Amino acid sequence: MPTLLELAEIEAPGCTFDGASLMDMVRGEEASHDSSFYITECTWMRKHGWRTPEWKLMVALEPDFHFKPEVELYNLVTDPEENENLAEERPEVVAYLRAQMDAWIARREAETGLPNPMHHQGDWHGHTGVGPFKTSQQAYDTMHIGDPNQAAKLQSEARK
Repeated sequence: MPTLLELAEIEAPGCTFDGASLMDMVRGEEASHDSSFYITECTWMRKHGWRTPEWKLMVALEPDFHFKPEVELYNLVTDPEENENLAEERPEVVAYLRAQMDAWIARREAETGLPNPMHHQGDWHGHTGVGPFKTSQQAYDTMHIGDPNQAAKLQSEARK
């Protein structure tokens, strides 16, 4: 929002926003803002992670629909397509990034007085009638939409 307001040359006195204008970077006056940030993925499964210019950490909060491991770590410099999961080879990087992510989540929860919604979504897959998944196979069998009939069923339930 701050970027759009600056581009439109609109002042918003008394308004506060999460974030800052990116125009200093556009004009080449600043290299970057925060280089590390919290990321979430919430499509067919819940995952969250921490991203830096070099690393991407993803942590599954439930079994992965695609049978990926609970923790994924990618070096974005040497592996920008995220093909080689380094989580088992680099546990120290996983621990460091996870600590940064957990500290950020705790800070935001304290600032807002609200719990992290990624951790408090209740029965995320309640529309399937199975509750939280226990295994990747259960997630795959229940959520796989390669079958057009299953896709139609999920879409009709979502519209209710």
